[in-house]
Amino acid sequence: MEAKEFGEYLKSVRKEKRMTIRQLELYSKVSNAYISQLERGDRGLPSPEILKKLSQPLGVDYNELMVKAGYVEETKKESVNALPESRIEQIINETEAEFNVNLRDDPIVENMVRQILRSMAESKKRD
Repeated sequence: MEAKEFGEYLKSVRKEKRMTIRQLELYSKVSNAYISQLERGDRGLPSPEILKKLSQPLGVDYNELMVKAGYVEETKKESVNALPESRIEQIINETEAEFNVNLRDDPIVENMVRQILRSMAESKKRD
């Protein structure tokens, strides 16, 4: 993937998570100027270290970012027992209703909840 294309991908993920560049800077410790340059395709592809910093706040698996940036080849994942996005939404909705909370107020909290649910499903699959 070229720098411009990766930048567009990065920006689309950030916007999908309803995060500003400044919020991503705060959560990732990567400067907003550098993030902006990456999104425009002005800085080439980010290093694996930068991808690691961006992965958690964006709620994107580090390995997926490594594939998108071209550092590693994509491997087929066994997704037979993966938790579908519709089920994740259902669990979040039920939790919000039961505990009278809004897990979507903060994009980082929402992403963490999604990652926890995926990890739980993955670990259950291994058992």
